[in-house]
Amino acid sequence: MLEERHEIIEFSPDIPLKVFMHKLGYVGKHWHKSMELLMVLQGTIEINVDGEVSHLQSEDIIVINSNSIHEIRSEGAVMIAVQIELSKFNHLRIDLESYVFDCNSSKDKDSSHFSGLRFCIASMITENTHHRKGCEYRNYSLSYYLISELVRYFQVPVTESILQRQKHLPRLTRILKYINDNYAHNFTLRDLAEAENLSVPYLSNFFDKYMGIKFSQYYTNVKLDHAANDLINTTDTIETIAVRNGFTESHAFVRAFKKRYNALPSAWRKNRKAPANSGEGPEN
Repeated sequence: MLEERHEIIEFSPDIPLKVFMHKLGYVGKHWHKSMELLMVLQGTIEINVDGEVSHLQSEDIIVINSNSIHEIRSEGAVMIAVQIELSKFNHLRIDLESYVFDCNSSKDKDSSHFSGLRFCIASMITENTHHRKGCEYRNYSLSYYLISELVRYFQVPVTESILQRQKHLPRLTRILKYINDNYAHNFTLRDLAEAENLSVPYLSNFFDKYMGIKFSQYYTNVKLDHAANDLINTTDTIETIAVRNGFTESHAFVRAFKKRYNALPSAWRKNRKAPANSGEGPEN
């Protein structure tokens, strides 16, 4: 299952928040400038943030700091995501963009510190779904309340590893763009190294260190993400989907798909009630 999401609250442009409802499958490694607060409503998720894995269940909360590399795995969990554009709070003369927060209810024994965050998220949803009188003013209040709770209970010092990762974000951005633009062409690590003017060993170690995953596995995951989308949204054969998404032949695709999803592509497609396909070859 892939990710489904929609924005459930449309704030005015001057409020630096976006609130989404997510139904999760797999969300590959990525990062964004906005800080993100996630709260699980239903089901369980496994989330990897900067190489640290956590398992969250209903009502758990986690903050993903600006530019933190993260990846999420689940089977249909539902959660709320609040994206916070910290730069919009600069008028407070506080450099919130440089702040780091350690907020993870699955690992913090003092659960009382999370009640304010849960209240804030619930209030945002209630105010805006019922369109209560004056809700636009309450939205301002809640956005500042959310920030105050994070700063009061969860702010931590910036570490050297965080500074190093941020230093290398431009290169990581170029590398991931190259992979996303060329995944279907079956390129090699050497091709990518030449594009970045790096040696193959250096790039391999760099990718492993800052992405927390070997290049070959990440590249395979990207191809599988696109192939899974094709399985759901097209009636093309397994062989056609495999070749289109950078696999040299269908058997390699089937092996990789089964290893990740614990199911053959045809069975996985059928379980998601995709349109009946035609003329698929054997899967060995």
